[in-house]
Amino acid sequence: MKQILFYFSIAILLPCCSEKKRSDNTTDSVHAAPADSVNNSQADNTVDYYTYSEVINKEGSVTLVTNPTTIFSDSLLQINTGVVLATGEYITIEKYSGTTSKNNWNEPVYRIAYKMGPDIVHGYTSQSYIASRVDTLKSNKLVTLTLGYNLIKDIFTGNVQLLNPQGGILGNAVIDLDIPKEDEAPHSFTYYLHYEELKQNTGLEGVTEAFYIGAGYDACGYPHINNILFWNDKKLLAAPPTYSVADADVFYESSYLIFPADSLGKKSCILNIIEAEEDVDNIEDKEGVPYKKKDSTVILFKWHAAAFSYSKGDTIIKTSRTFAFSNHE
Repeated sequence: MKQILFYFSIAILLPCCSEKKRSDNTTDSVHAAPADSVNNSQADNTVDYYTYSEVINKEGSVTLVTNPTTIFSDSLLQINTGVVLATGEYITIEKYSGTTSKNNWNEPVYRIAYKMGPDIVHGYTSQSYIASRVDTLKSNKLVTLTLGYNLIKDIFTGNVQLLNPQGGILGNAVIDLDIPKEDEAPHSFTYYLHYEELKQNTGLEGVTEAFYIGAGYDACGYPHINNILFWNDKKLLAAPPTYSVADADVFYESSYLIFPADSLGKKSCILNIIEAEEDVDNIEDKEGVPYKKKDSTVILFKWHAAAFSYSKGDTIIKTSRTFAFSNHE
């Protein structure tokens, strides 16, 4: 299971340490919208929830309301229509309409379409009330990610919700997304969001489903952040976050988790493996290749099945070594 997260991050990150460039030709699609969705043009009931785009929610995509949402009739969000959409309602993103200053960041505003009885109605709302990503578990539960901002930590956050197929909230968890604030709509031009359901059992008592949500960008020095979430049919819990970051051959640092079901796992424990390697200044081999310093750390987290929680335990291993590495024969 750890290999899914570790190699996914490294395989994407290392080859992409080059000139920063945005891609606009990759899409992810999932099956989740009901037949009476406002996006009825999709005959096969497949909707494009997320793609690389200039803005987080792509024009023409279908998403969900994740907080009770007041709809406005203008893009400045000043004229209240009196309509409040409930959590779980489907909307279609019609147009990106600029930003509004909110919670210390320039939050994207969208013109949307939604159903009001037999009619399709139009209005405006902002990013923090709607999902920037929607995915479906094999159990048909919906996973939504809504982007926000924590003023105290000065960090972007993701509000993850687990919904039943009818849109009712089963559980939620907030994760930190330590990604840069750039351009007029932060993270719009630099980061993409990814999701994957864990296919293997974690071996953690009480956990019935698990998935991870991550944020990343394919360029040097930009971290990939992964957040695994556990579900026990009552509560949604975020695991210790993991990450990977690299700068070509100069350095890399990554972390991943080992669960009890993994071959190296420990019963009722989560192991956090952290590895880092970087060039050592002013030390070179006879061929002029810099020496490397490699650090390895293993931190144990104790799993509490009854409380469906974990607490940080001991640092089991912490080692560091310097070595010569040369491609020269």
